[in-house]
Amino acid sequence: MTRPRYEKARDLIRERQVAKALERDLITRGCANLTFEKLPKESHIDWVIKLHGKGVILFEVKCRDNLRFDYDTYMISKEKIDRSLEISQRVHLPYFLIVRWTDGTYGKEITEPSSDVRWGGRYDRGDDADEEEVYHWPSSEFNLRLHMPGVLSFAEETLAALN
Repeated sequence: MTRPRYEKARDLIRERQVAKALERDLITRGCANLTFEKLPKESHIDWVIKLHGKGVILFEVKCRDNLRFDYDTYMISKEKIDRSLEISQRVHLPYFLIVRWTDGTYGKEITEPSSDVRWGGRYDRGDDADEEEVYHWPSSEFNLRLHMPGVLSFAEETLAALN
Protein backbone atom coordinates (compact mmCIF):
# COMPACT_ATOMS: atom_id res chain seq x y z
CA MET A 1 0.00 0.00 0.00
CA THR A 2 1.32 3.42 -0.95
CA ARG A 3 1.52 6.12 1.71
CA PRO A 4 -0.20 9.42 1.02
CA ARG A 5 2.02 12.36 0.05
CA TYR A 6 1.63 15.12 2.57
CA GLU A 7 3.92 17.55 0.78
CA LYS A 8 1.72 20.23 -0.73
CA ALA A 9 2.37 22.83 -3.42
CA ARG A 10 2.65 25.43 -0.63
CA ASP A 11 5.49 23.45 0.95
CA LEU A 12 7.41 23.28 -2.32
CA ILE A 13 6.92 27.02 -2.93
CA ARG A 14 8.27 27.85 0.54
CA GLU A 15 11.22 25.50 0.04
CA ARG A 16 12.05 27.17 -3.30
CA GLN A 17 11.81 30.61 -1.67
CA VAL A 18 14.46 29.60 0.85
CA ALA A 19 16.73 28.17 -1.85
CA LYS A 20 16.32 31.30 -4.00
CA ALA A 21 17.14 33.55 -1.02
CA LEU A 22 20.30 31.55 -0.38
CA GLU A 23 21.21 31.67 -4.08
CA ARG A 24 20.71 35.48 -4.22
CA ASP A 25 22.75 35.89 -1.07
CA LEU A 26 25.67 33.90 -2.45
CA ILE A 27 25.54 35.66 -5.82
CA THR A 28 25.63 39.11 -4.19
CA ARG A 29 28.73 37.97 -2.30
CA GLY A 30 30.58 37.11 -5.49
CA CYS A 31 29.71 33.44 -5.99
CA ALA A 32 28.17 34.02 -9.42
CA ASN A 33 29.12 30.68 -10.92
CA LEU A 34 26.92 28.71 -8.55
CA THR A 35 23.73 27.02 -9.68
CA PHE A 36 21.05 25.43 -7.52
CA GLU A 37 19.42 22.20 -8.61
CA LYS A 38 16.32 20.67 -7.02
CA LEU A 39 16.82 16.93 -6.72
CA PRO A 40 14.13 14.29 -7.29
CA LYS A 41 12.07 13.21 -4.27
CA GLU A 42 13.67 9.75 -4.40
CA SER A 43 17.16 11.16 -3.76
CA HIS A 44 16.43 11.88 -0.04
CA ILE A 45 18.19 15.26 -0.36
CA ASP A 46 16.37 18.40 -1.55
CA TRP A 47 19.06 20.45 -3.26
CA VAL A 48 22.59 20.47 -4.61
CA ILE A 49 24.63 23.61 -5.16
CA LYS A 50 26.91 23.29 -8.17
CA LEU A 51 29.97 25.26 -9.14
CA HIS A 52 30.73 25.12 -12.87
CA GLY A 53 28.38 22.10 -13.07
CA LYS A 54 30.08 20.15 -10.26
CA GLY A 55 28.28 19.50 -6.96
CA VAL A 56 29.84 21.30 -3.99
CA ILE A 57 27.12 21.42 -1.29
CA LEU A 58 24.04 19.32 -0.49
CA PHE A 59 21.18 20.72 1.55
CA GLU A 60 17.73 20.00 2.90
CA VAL A 61 15.13 22.71 3.46
CA LYS A 62 12.37 22.49 6.06
CA CYS A 63 9.78 25.21 6.71
CA ARG A 64 8.03 25.39 10.05
CA ASP A 65 5.07 27.45 11.24
CA ASN A 66 6.49 28.16 14.68
CA LEU A 67 9.21 30.30 16.25
CA ARG A 68 12.72 28.87 16.43
CA PHE A 69 12.67 28.57 20.21
CA ASP A 70 9.06 27.45 20.65
CA TYR A 71 10.66 24.02 21.10
CA ASP A 72 14.03 23.30 22.71
CA THR A 73 14.94 20.94 19.89
CA TYR A 74 14.36 20.49 16.18
CA MET A 75 13.06 17.04 15.29
CA ILE A 76 13.57 15.27 11.95
CA SER A 77 13.28 11.72 10.64
CA LYS A 78 16.27 9.58 11.59
CA GLU A 79 15.95 7.64 8.34
CA LYS A 80 16.03 10.84 6.25
CA ILE A 81 19.18 12.11 7.97
CA ASP A 82 20.91 8.70 7.91
CA ARG A 83 20.30 8.32 4.17
CA SER A 84 21.35 11.92 3.47
CA LEU A 85 24.55 11.53 5.50
CA GLU A 86 25.33 8.29 3.70
CA ILE A 87 25.04 10.10 0.35
CA SER A 88 27.02 13.09 1.61
CA GLN A 89 29.86 10.89 2.79
CA ARG A 90 29.83 8.73 -0.34
CA VAL A 91 30.12 11.74 -2.69
CA HIS A 92 32.36 13.76 -0.30
CA LEU A 93 30.10 16.82 -0.14
CA PRO A 94 28.99 18.72 2.97
CA TYR A 95 25.35 18.42 3.96
CA PHE A 96 23.36 21.25 5.54
CA LEU A 97 19.92 21.26 7.14
CA ILE A 98 18.24 24.63 6.66
CA VAL A 99 15.09 25.44 8.62
CA ARG A 100 12.86 28.42 7.99
CA TRP A 101 11.03 29.25 11.19
CA THR A 102 8.56 32.13 11.38
CA ASP A 103 11.24 34.33 12.99
CA GLY A 104 14.13 33.56 10.65
CA THR A 105 15.98 31.01 8.56
CA TYR A 106 18.88 29.15 10.11
CA GLY A 107 21.13 26.30 9.08
CA LYS A 108 23.37 23.67 10.55
CA GLU A 109 25.96 21.52 8.87
CA ILE A 110 25.14 17.88 9.61
CA THR A 111 28.33 15.85 9.83
CA GLU A 112 27.13 13.00 12.02
CA PRO A 113 23.90 11.63 13.48
CA SER A 114 22.50 13.27 16.57
CA SER A 115 23.10 11.44 19.83
CA ASP A 116 19.52 12.34 20.82
CA VAL A 117 17.32 9.65 19.25
CA ARG A 118 13.70 9.27 20.30
CA TRP A 119 10.43 7.81 19.11
CA GLY A 120 8.26 10.56 17.70
CA GLY A 121 6.85 12.17 14.62
CA ARG A 122 3.52 13.61 13.56
CA TYR A 123 0.40 12.79 15.51
CA ASP A 124 -1.95 15.31 13.92
CA ARG A 125 -2.73 13.39 10.70
CA GLY A 126 -3.93 10.11 12.16
CA ASP A 127 -1.30 8.19 10.17
CA ASP A 128 0.52 5.56 12.26
CA ALA A 129 3.34 5.53 9.69
CA ASP A 130 4.16 9.13 10.71
CA GLU A 131 5.64 7.78 13.94
CA GLU A 132 9.26 6.65 13.72
CA GLU A 133 12.71 7.13 15.17
CA VAL A 134 13.65 10.80 15.05
CA TYR A 135 16.75 12.83 15.75
CA HIS A 136 16.62 15.91 17.93
CA TRP A 137 19.13 18.75 17.74
CA PRO A 138 19.01 21.75 20.07
CA SER A 139 17.37 24.66 18.25
CA SER A 140 20.30 26.81 19.35
CA GLU A 141 22.67 24.70 17.23
CA PHE A 142 21.04 26.11 14.11
CA ASN A 143 23.28 29.14 14.22
CA LEU A 144 24.02 29.82 10.55
CA ARG A 145 21.53 32.58 9.86
CA LEU A 146 20.56 33.18 6.26
CA HIS A 147 22.89 35.01 4.96
CA MET A 148 24.32 31.56 5.76
CA PRO A 149 27.92 32.54 6.52
CA GLY A 150 28.96 28.90 6.99
CA VAL A 151 27.71 28.00 3.54
CA LEU A 152 29.30 31.13 2.13
CA SER A 153 32.70 30.39 3.62
CA PHE A 154 32.52 26.85 2.28
CA ALA A 155 31.53 28.18 -1.15
CA GLU A 156 34.42 30.67 -1.05
CA GLU A 157 36.87 27.91 -0.08
CA THR A 158 35.54 25.76 -2.90
CA LEU A 159 35.91 28.61 -5.39
CA ALA A 160 39.48 29.25 -4.23
CA ALA A 161 40.39 25.56 -4.49
CA LEU A 162 39.11 25.35 -8.06
CA ASN A 163 41.00 28.45 -9.26
